[in-house]
Amino acid sequence: MNRSPIQWFLTIAGLSGIASIFLSFTWSVSPFEAVLEAPWFLGAPFLLSVVISASVIRWNLTGRSSLLEQIITYLVGLSMMVVVISSNFRFSSDGGRMAVIFSASSLIAGIFLVIRNHRLGKFKNFSPIMLMQTAYLGNGIFCLIGFCRGVFGGGGFGEGWRIGAYFAIVTVIVYAAQMVWISCQKKTISAVKPQEL
Repeated sequence: MNRSPIQWFLTIAGLSGIASIFLSFTWSVSPFEAVLEAPWFLGAPFLLSVVISASVIRWNLTGRSSLLEQIITYLVGLSMMVVVISSNFRFSSDGGRMAVIFSASSLIAGIFLVIRNHRLGKFKNFSPIMLMQTAYLGNGIFCLIGFCRGVFGGGGFGEGWRIGAYFAIVTVIVYAAQMVWISCQKKTISAVKPQEL
């Protein structure tokens, strides 16, 4: 199935999320290293970029996914949403209120777009992928703001960031743009007029 150049551009740009897993996000710690050590719950949602990229590429090529794939994708997205929400609660009293506010706002907006796309969208099969992107966005924004402001350690503005954080920023922007673009693709319902004889 042919997808628009915009969709392919966003898909390719979204591969930056895979790179961000292995690059230092803050200090000398990458999200992958954080998963193996502590705090694993801040690093785990970044691993979603692998599943998201594979799912989006498959969706671009075929335009559909099986019921089992959709169920698995929804479960992965929901489980990571739980991890992100629990991270928000852990750090809400540690001076991370701004990170929590922006993270929670992105989660709410993402869930709204997922539901809207599932009900009205032209690409309903993309909704489970959007749910995973929502979890990534919530965690990415939470970590970017938290480490930028020095809430989780580090100095002042941006001092805690390393190259992986910049790749994560690109991924957050790409996923947000992709979700908005997909949710704006409404179904076109045209009434079929009987031909006059």
